[in-house]
Amino acid sequence: MFPPVSENTKLNSGFTLLPVALTVLSVMVIVGTFVLLIGYNSLRNSLLLVKSHQANSLVNACVEHALLKIQENSAFAGAGEVTLDTGACSYNVASLGGERKAVTASSIIDSAVRKAKVIVASTTPKIFISEWQEVAD
Repeated sequence: MFPPVSENTKLNSGFTLLPVALTVLSVMVIVGTFVLLIGYNSLRNSLLLVKSHQANSLVNACVEHALLKIQENSAFAGAGEVTLDTGACSYNVASLGGERKAVTASSIIDSAVRKAKVIVASTTPKIFISEWQEVAD
């Protein structure tokens, strides 16, 4: 029924299967490496986003601290630093004439840098903020 199989045919079938198996294995290694690299970059970006949010919260806390200093003493002008669990930030309060003041603050957590600038229009009877923005420089 079936033609006889020689020893030569058995050996040749193994040699044809070997390149196919190596090719499939190579493709699997390439796809696996690609998936690992995507996962690593996603994890790194997520960590940077968390650090950026922490730096933003820290710079806002720094501005709030400077505003409390202004509330305690409406003539306050100067610099300071606030240290919290997540890191430290610095602020500077400058007089713009009259009751107007400019508060600048910056915080750095790892490679995430956040800066804010706040313009205080008046300090009596309460602090009135005319501008609060995140700045690049």
